[in-house]
Amino acid sequence: MTPAIDKSIFNNTNIMFKNLKIRTLISLGFAVVLLMMLGLGLFASFQMSRVNDASTEISTNWLPSVRAVQELNNSISDYRTAEVQHASATKPEEKLRFDKALRDNMATFKKTQATYVKLISSPEEHALYDEMLKTVQAYMAMDEQVQQLSRQMKNEQALELVNGESDKVYAQLSDQLQKLIDLNVKGSDQASADGDALYASARLLIFAVIGFSMVFGIVVAVLIVRSLMKQLGGEPAYVAEITRQVAQGNIDIDVKTRANDQDSALAATKTMIERLKRVINGQRVAIAAANVGDFSKRIDLAGLEGFQKEMGESLNALVSTTGDSINDVVRVMEALSGGDLTQSIGREYQGAYGEMKSYVNNTMEKLAHVVTEVNGGAESIASASEEVSATAQSLSQASSEQA
Repeated sequence: MTPAIDKSIFNNTNIMFKNLKIRTLISLGFAVVLLMMLGLGLFASFQMSRVNDASTEISTNWLPSVRAVQELNNSISDYRTAEVQHASATKPEEKLRFDKALRDNMATFKKTQATYVKLISSPEEHALYDEMLKTVQAYMAMDEQVQQLSRQMKNEQALELVNGESDKVYAQLSDQLQKLIDLNVKGSDQASADGDALYASARLLIFAVIGFSMVFGIVVAVLIVRSLMKQLGGEPAYVAEITRQVAQGNIDIDVKTRANDQDSALAATKTMIERLKRVINGQRVAIAAANVGDFSKRIDLAGLEGFQKEMGESLNALVSTTGDSINDVVRVMEALSGGDLTQSIGREYQGAYGEMKSYVNNTMEKLAHVVTEVNGGAESIASASEEVSATAQSLSQASSEQA
């Protein structure tokens, strides 16, 4: 059933294109191409925007997060080093120098912490961050004790605390910071993989859209060209040349059309030329026959329409009227030659034919009148002759009697 459906759709499409003007067809073709270009551009822009979003997420979220957590880890590590050095220092001026290092490291830690908290993007990361803050608070509480012991020059007790409970809390804090680093690195890697997959998908989709657009454009172009060729019936240059020849009065040309072509402009031109040839050939035959006195020839009107049929009908009417008028004159003259003056032309004619009819009929009437008068005179003469003969006979008889 599928081929039948496809053929039906194709036929319906051909009919639709056939009913459109050439200007509309060409405009439609350009519009389709422009729309496909616009659609392709929008689609490619959308896909590139998605790739850019993935890249932006890596550059503005994951990488800064990794960098910030790494800085937090470095800051707390430096702080730990300064703390140990502070507890190990034996001179007050050294402890003062390490006090400054502790303050600087803690300031860096808090500044980085303020930056990092804005980059947290998942509940899991937020939970790890909250645990890390609690550990930092616990560590700072022990650090306060270490610093107090160190400032009192109780270095052994300070180092014991540093290497004992403080070290456990520091290890826990380092582990939590490493988890945050690993989480952000994993998120960055995942975002990169997603970006790569998105790029590959976008690239494939764009190529697919390009391929579809090319196929669709080719189909539309073929349909438009087929429709134009079907309407014209041949190449435009050939159609124009045939039309030019006909316009110049040359109809002795062989118009070549496609098989079963009956609807194109070229087929219509061919039909027109064939019918014109029929009319003109019919005119030639009728006129040639009329020139030798044969008015029986007529133009075949079968299949003719419009002005061609009107031309044929007019010429047939002319030949018929001329032939009828001459036949009427021949009939009357033939009767006249046989001494029959009773014939006349009764058919209605106009113009010169009507004048000829009047002259013939008047001539016959006058001849009949003259003949009638001549016959009447002859009868009178004959009667007078009889009277003269009778008188002469009477005189002769009287003379005989007197003698």
